Amino acid sequence: MRVLVVRKYDDFSRILSEAGFSIVNCPTVKTVALENTSDFDKQTAALESYDGVFLTSVTAAEIFRRKLREIKHDFGGKVYVLGKRSFDLLKDESLDLFFDETANTASEMFEKIAPEALESKRFLFVRGEKSLRVVPDFLKTRATLDE
Repeated sequence: MRVLVVRKYDDFSRILSEAGFSIVNCPTVKTVALENTSDFDKQTAALESYDGVFLTSVTAAEIFRRKLREIKHDFGGKVYVLGKRSFDLLKDESLDLFFDETANTASEMFEKIAPEALESKRFLFVRGEKSLRVVPDFLKTRATLDE
């Protein structure tokens, strides 16, 4: 069976290939950084006020890493990372990373996080304009979230 994947080759395509599927990758979805990052700049200037950061895309991970390097900030909070490529990008950055290789969605990632790690804490969610609302919806009754 052939499967059309509408993004570039990644772990999802690899998993399908290993399961015996014939994969055709046709990247039709692209994530790009915002031109106006003033809100993000303010949030990262106050990074020490956050208990943690959620990154659910490799683009978000790249932007966060670039900003940390730019402001030379040694963030001591937990960084929750979804996706192997995002993890690989950040694993050498002296960050306290939470990553679960079996989680393929934000919902699956939340299943792996102990509830007490989130309760009454403050988090930054680095996300795209059109990202799904899974992280904000999950955290809205448990924690404070800035996006």
